[in-house]
Order: sequence, then C-alpha cells, then structure tokens
Amino acid sequence: MTSAYKILVVEDSKVFANLLKSRIEVDGNYRVSLAMTMAEAKKILSEENDFFLGLLDLNLPDSPQGEIVDVVQSFQIPIIVFTGEFDDNMREQILSKGIIDYVFKESSSSIDYVISMIHRITRNRFIKALVVDDSKSSRQHQINLLALHMYQVMEASNGQEALKILEKEGDVRLVLTDYNMPEMDGFSLIKRIRARFSQEELVIIGLSAYGNNLLSTKFIKNGANDFINKPFLSEEFFCRVTVNMNLLEKVRALNDAVIRDFLTGLNNRRYFFEAGKKLFSSAKRQQIHLTTAMLDIDHFKKINDTYGHDVGDLVLKQVAMIAEKHFRTTDIVARMGGEEFAILAVNLSPDKIEQIFDQLRQFVAEEEIMVNDKTIKVTISIGVAAEIEGDLETTLAMADTMLYKAKNGGRNTVVYCTDDHPEGIQVGSS
Repeated sequence: MTSAYKILVVEDSKVFANLLKSRIEVDGNYRVSLAMTMAEAKKILSEENDFFLGLLDLNLPDSPQGEIVDVVQSFQIPIIVFTGEFDDNMREQILSKGIIDYVFKESSSSIDYVISMIHRITRNRFIKALVVDDSKSSRQHQINLLALHMYQVMEASNGQEALKILEKEGDVRLVLTDYNMPEMDGFSLIKRIRARFSQEELVIIGLSAYGNNLLSTKFIKNGANDFINKPFLSEEFFCRVTVNMNLLEKVRALNDAVIRDFLTGLNNRRYFFEAGKKLFSSAKRQQIHLTTAMLDIDHFKKINDTYGHDVGDLVLKQVAMIAEKHFRTTDIVARMGGEEFAILAVNLSPDKIEQIFDQLRQFVAEEEIMVNDKTIKVTISIGVAAEIEGDLETTLAMADTMLYKAKNGGRNTVVYCTDDHPEGIQVGSS
C-alpha cells in the first residue's frame, strides 16, 4: 500500500488550521502535521522532514516577516504560503524565494484553491513536459517554473529536437513552444505534433515576445490550446498551464468513462469490440496472431448470495487486477458484463497458450480475499480459441463454447481449441 503524502501546515489560527487539515486528509492520500508557531514547526522538522509540501502562514507570532519560509525551505520542502495582506514589494520578496504559490486568506474559497493546488502538484509529478525555445535564458526560465510545480521537464532548442524527443518519449502531455526559432518555427512544429497527438492527448501552449492578436490566433488555429505573451508574470504562466492541464485530464476522464468499466477499471465491452475488430483485421491479413479467450468466475451468484454484493464487487476487482497484470499492455482484457471477462492476446506463441491461461487460472485460485475475519478463495473457468475464424464475433463464440465445456468439465479449468483439436483440450485441476 502506498504511504500517504506528508504535508506540514504552519498556521496560527486554530480554526483555519483544523479546517485545512480535515479537508486535506479527507481522501486518505495525505497526512497533515500541524504547527501554530515557527518554534513548533522547527520541533516537528527536527523529528521528521520528509514532507511533500509545506503550507505556511506568513505572519506568525514568532515569524512576523515570513521568516518561516526560509526555515522550511532549508529542508528542501516545496512551499505554498498564506497571507492576509499583500503588496507588490511582498509579492516580489516571496516569489524570489521560489515558492510554488501564494494564497489570500479571504474565505472558504481560499481553502478550495489550496486543495486543488495540492492535488494538481501531486499529479504533476507523473506528467512529462517539454519546453521548446531557441533562447537558452527563456527556456531555462520556463523549465525552472515548471520544476517548481514538480513536472518532469525536458527541453529542446528547436522544433527538430522537439520532434525527436516526442518520438522517443511518447507520453509527453505538455509542450510549450516559442514561435520564432531556427530550422522550424512554432507553427510548423505544432502542425507536426498535431499530426500525431490530438488536443485530447497533449496540451500545446505557444509563447512569443512578438505577441499580438493575430499571432495568438494563428497559434490557436494551428492547433495550440493557448498562447502566452513574453514577458509574462509567473502567476499567469501557472494559471494558464494549470487550467489547460485540468481540462486535458477532464476530457481524458470522460473518454475513459466511455471505454472503461466503472467497477474494475478494465476496458469495457464497447472498447473490446471497437479495438478488437481492428486487431482482428490485422490478424486476418496475417500481420499479427490473435488468441481469443472468455473467462468466468465460478459460482459467482453463490458468492453474492452468501456474502453480499459488496464482497462480490471485491471479488470482481481482484480477478480483474490479476488478469490485467498477467497480460501485456498490447493485449486487451475487458469486462463483458457480470462475472464474465474477455481477452485478446496479441502474438501469443501457440505453444504457450496452455501455460499462460492455466497460470492465470492458478493465480486466481491461489489468491486469498479477506472479508472481515473470513478468507474467501475463488476459481475461474476459461475458454480459449487459439485460431481466428470468420470474424471477431464468431471467434468469440468459439471461445465461449470452450468456456461452456470448462464449466461442464468441473470448473476451475481451461479448455482451448485449435484447428487440429476443434473439440477442445482440457487442462487444469478438474
């Protein structure tokens, strides 16, 4: 189990501090340590200093000028500060220290903003960003800003370099590109990127010191999500990046909702047939070999009747997790409905079919599921069509027929058919 992210909150208002703590810890992914003074914060830091973030009030009884920032920063802890008063001089002073952000303590919306920022920073740690700019100083400035928000940052000095990085690192989710660059300008780069990545897959933000309404319009029309004029305030930079990344994640979540099973997180029936038909077409052209399987949890109704549907859901998720881990990312594992799953295995060696599917059966049979003070063990039956026949639906029906034979053969077993053995071969414990 992944340990919770530790957050240090230093705030002299007990009400505000406790409210913040309860809001942060509500989803269980975070653990908050509270201090009301700089002295208390120092004591906590002397005992533990591996904090993910520090949330600091600038005006404390023993730290009236924001001295707490330097103390916490000396432990290499990223910082978000709270303040009730703010002016341009204080802004410059605080931002020069390299904090993540500052928040006005005005209303409950301030806490909402802090919570959203914490979640954003947490997710950023797993997001790759690419900065493309021929100016070394400008490029470094953007890199430093993105690093503050914990993005995994890469850099390129021109469009050609950027394309090579994107070819190698296919999971980049954010690109910031200048317009005026040698070899390939920002417009040309965006067109090349959009030929491979849609706006639902990758955010592109254009930047230029020659910004005007026409240039920003051209950036957007060429496929950019947004545009920032140079020079820019760090607050504007972060706001635009954050808004666009939040939007990207919402769109991706909506897309996942369409193709993912809500309970197990596996691909759903719709995705199975949409993606499966493409794989089947490749198999018909002999570009790949495709193995089709149907899997069913044995006596699942009895599990629901005996232990309740909550336990039944737990069993479904456990079997789904084992099946997904057992196969490769190039394969498709989907929940078809109820306790039934389907698998399309790409380029699985024919002499490995018996071993791979019987191993899956064994892994499920050996798994123990704890429910209160009881241990539940379940088994599965699997039907496999080793060769393709006609179309996907016909081949799936063949696998389903083999599954029916596995059920009738005593359950907790695998039956697979080949061209040489269309009647099926049974392996397993039964």
